[in-house]
Amino acid sequence: MQIPAWMQENVSIAPYTSMQVGGPVRFLVKIESTERLVQALAFAEERKLKSLILGGGSNLVIADDGFAGVVMHMQTKGIQNEDTGEDVLVLVHAGEVMDDVCAAACRSGLSGIECLSGIPGLAGAGPIQNIGAYGQELADVIDWVEVWDREDRACITLARDACRFSYRDSLFKQSQRYVVLRFQLRLCRKNRGCLSYRDVKRYFDDQKNESPTPVQVRNAVLTIRRQKSMVLDVTDPYSRGCGSFFTNPIVETQIADQVDSNHSDQMPRYLQKDGRVKLSAAWLIEHAGFPRGTEFGNVGLSPKHALAIINYGSAKTVDVLNAAAKIRNGVHQHFGIVLEPEPVLVGCRLPD
Repeated sequence: MQIPAWMQENVSIAPYTSMQVGGPVRFLVKIESTERLVQALAFAEERKLKSLILGGGSNLVIADDGFAGVVMHMQTKGIQNEDTGEDVLVLVHAGEVMDDVCAAACRSGLSGIECLSGIPGLAGAGPIQNIGAYGQELADVIDWVEVWDREDRACITLARDACRFSYRDSLFKQSQRYVVLRFQLRLCRKNRGCLSYRDVKRYFDDQKNESPTPVQVRNAVLTIRRQKSMVLDVTDPYSRGCGSFFTNPIVETQIADQVDSNHSDQMPRYLQKDGRVKLSAAWLIEHAGFPRGTEFGNVGLSPKHALAIINYGSAKTVDVLNAAAKIRNGVHQHFGIVLEPEPVLVGCRLPD
């Protein structure tokens, strides 16, 4: 088989992921343009190989057996602003670091993504996962997403409503048909950051600051995240993970009431637009008997955050999956609620 010069073969994927687990991948391609993406997809299709889009690797767990296909590492760059008077339109390419996008917006006095600061990974994963934190979601400010349609072999633009955004979900997560190339944000010149989340509001209440700027909110969010080791840092062993390993479950009101009635310790709960209630997965995990710092051999829960499963340095993917399964099963037995993994699991799944 003739291998193009721009393609690497038999590459260890672990260093490309924040969890630092996973076996070798057959081929790895750096995608610096749409043309290179099309070439890589054609290579995979001609040889009947699976393909996988890789961003920052912060929301990804790959099997110990690796990936016997083509991994396409997005590297396309570019952030452009267009001032419309009332709003500023920000065009973001998939290979940009998402936190750099947040930082640039805050420096420009733009509100809308300041609470997404510190979320690891590249921008292209943002619409796929509909990233969110501390009271904001990316879907709230997206105008449109430009994608490569694998079936029609064309670039198409999807308006926000067509993207099927919901809590940590989207059309792009549900279907492998589309590859995110770039997207446009509509940000506001309102010189006041978002204070809708309890931890952020408490931070500024303590400072007696009722109108913090986007930069100030960004710095507060980064401080809060670092206290929980939820910012990637090579000097912090507790950040060697995927961030939140489980999504916060959204349940009917009566289920939330039942959980509350069985515990004297008040459970955090957040009313949703559809009348259901979002629960705290971290609270459920700790109250199911898995406190922060719980160890499962080579992996464990972070001592700083019960939602973070961390690699102590020598873990394999199977170690991560077994630990996650124990936690999921414990929460289900205790509360009757099934937690769903947040990272994408490639070639593997949580054991029953």
